[in-house]
Amino acid sequence: MKTDRAVGRRLLPFVVMVAAITVALCGCGGSSGQGGSRSVDEFVVVRGKLTELGGTPFSLLALETQSGKVYMIEQSSLAEELRTLTEMEVSVRGKVLRDSADEPALDVISYDLLALPSGEVPIVGVIRSGGLIEDTNLVTWVIQGDFETLLQTFVGAKVWIVGVPMQSVDRPDATYRAILVTEYGVIRP
Repeated sequence: MKTDRAVGRRLLPFVVMVAAITVALCGCGGSSGQGGSRSVDEFVVVRGKLTELGGTPFSLLALETQSGKVYMIEQSSLAEELRTLTEMEVSVRGKVLRDSADEPALDVISYDLLALPSGEVPIVGVIRSGGLIEDTNLVTWVIQGDFETLLQTFVGAKVWIVGVPMQSVDRPDATYRAILVTEYGVIRP
């Protein structure tokens, strides 16, 4: 009996060391690593491409990271906005609803549109009257070009635009940056 205890005491440090190495190598049990799991209700920032899985009307919204991990977007008040950005790169901030290897899910609290499928970086903002768009950095742009009249029908809408920056425009109330819009999308009417 004493011999078994002595062997057990000698083996215990070895067993603990093997367990620690296994956890470190596989990423098991940690929440900070890319491959580790995250705690439910933990707030995270995830960057990736938005995709829709399944068919209409039962499609699911998902965010696929560059490493291939797919997060389901659930219970988000921003889900409809995010659906308009499928195939685009975004950074989302949200709360982990569940995290499993098969189907992690997020409740998105906020997001930033980083790039269009073409790789272009858009300006995101709200259309104001007078041919203006106020972006998320509170910079006001004068809309120029063929889309100017069309975009004025969306006053109050949240949109993304890309285009060619132009010379600043002086107006009686201020000097604004100008952009010749070449492409746009409505995020929220």
